[in-house]
Amino acid sequence: MSFTAFIAACLGKAVDEDKSVQAYRKGRNQLVLFQDVDISIMPTVNSSMQGKICMVTGANSGIGKATALALAQMGATVVMVCRDRARGEEAKSEITTKSRNNAVDLLQADLSSQQSIRQLVENFQHHYTHLHVLINNAGAAFPGRRETVDGLEMTFAVNYLAPFLLTNLLLDVLKASAPARIVNVSSAAHKSGYIQLDESWLLCCSPMSWHADSRERE
Repeated sequence: MSFTAFIAACLGKAVDEDKSVQAYRKGRNQLVLFQDVDISIMPTVNSSMQGKICMVTGANSGIGKATALALAQMGATVVMVCRDRARGEEAKSEITTKSRNNAVDLLQADLSSQQSIRQLVENFQHHYTHLHVLINNAGAAFPGRRETVDGLEMTFAVNYLAPFLLTNLLLDVLKASAPARIVNVSSAAHKSGYIQLDESWLLCCSPMSWHADSRERE
């Protein structure tokens, strides 16, 4: 989904596709992640999101960062969810400066850990009573088979199980904040995926197969 599609989904209206911001994918630190885009080229968005609270996962780089900036520029209160606090603080500072909006918050969470996700929701609910937009953006593909602290395959856990759990834990507050929206970010990798739910496949499939198949499920 393109950046403009994210904003259109959040606003419920069309956004000029010619002004979209493109993110590119590239390997970094043995992860396949969306890298930083030049968010200084983003157009100023005139639509107002004043009074709206928006959570964006994976908000320190790429599409997540561009989305967080656009929402901040529209006046929303933006809750950035990042795994690395230092990179998150750097992105938060940049977004605050460029949007001139101080209502930008940072919550740290490791989305590969179910306990960390539950702690994230607890921290959010400690500070906020409403949530109007949840953008499940964070995702990655890991080389070689890796398991999470919960004993789950890492790529599938981060791309599929994490947003599923996070959304369900926040569902009551989203309903209470209606009208509210949930935006799930996927990738073109789903085109090569297929669903095969036997146990042997869970144990032996490759990380990129998990990446494709987990995105297919979205």
